[in-house]
Amino acid sequence: MKWILYFPLNTFFTILCYLTNWLVTPFCDERGELHGFLRYWQTWDDSCDVEFFVKERAPKIFRYDFDKHYRSSREYTPELDQYNRDKGCVILIDDNFTLWERIQRYFCRTLWLYRNNSYGFAFYLFGIDADYTQLNERRKDYKNKDWYEIVTGRGFWCNPWKLTGQFGWISFYFGWKLYDWYAPTRYMIAGRVILRKKEQQ
Repeated sequence: MKWILYFPLNTFFTILCYLTNWLVTPFCDERGELHGFLRYWQTWDDSCDVEFFVKERAPKIFRYDFDKHYRSSREYTPELDQYNRDKGCVILIDDNFTLWERIQRYFCRTLWLYRNNSYGFAFYLFGIDADYTQLNERRKDYKNKDWYEIVTGRGFWCNPWKLTGQFGWISFYFGWKLYDWYAPTRYMIAGRVILRKKEQQ
């Protein structure tokens, strides 16, 4: 089974990216894009300059005036066009960054790479080509806000499984991260466990 072979390799590159993201960030171009083999460090479906992350999720000390410098867009790239996918990009409208803004941008880009660590490896190297319309089995159970889903077909599968308890929830993801994408496309490998504490009311 491909997943059994791919998952340890993907884990190796996940660790590699955790160790090196901060070194890779300076190689982004002015639109937050990494090129050549470094694109494997980048989130496949976004540039490293992401509007909502800069404005809302990054620590306040690193938030710069995104709207002054960029405008968000979605574009097809040669790498993704073959998979019927587009990605979030930015259009540079003002490249006059102060030194402090460049420092802020560096940290925003680096934190974004850590947030979506090793997504390029997971998609391009260890992803799988599939057509969601060819699935031959799908099961969901949303009882009591817990959910369990198995999707199989033509050699690909995904098994996200969520358990909710008194103190929070735990999710298991194994297989490939499938979407309701009604055309032949590529799906990234998934293999992670997420623990989250229950929010206080």
